[in-house]
Amino acid sequence: MHKLENEIPEYSIDRILEEYEEGVRLLKVCRDKLHDAELRIEKIGTEDDKEK
Repeated sequence: MHKLENEIPEYSIDRILEEYEEGVRLLKVCRDKLHDAELRIEKIGTEDDKEK
C-alpha cells in the first residue's frame, strides 16, 4: 500500500472534481457527435432506399 501511495500524485478534491466535470462534458460532446452521425447514416440509408 505504501508503494501505491507514493506512485499516485496528491490531488486536491477540487482538482479531482474539475477533472471529473471535464470528463462528463467531453462524454456529452462525444455522445452528441455520435448521435448526429447516426442520424446522418439513417438519412443516407433512407435516401438510398428511395432510389431503388
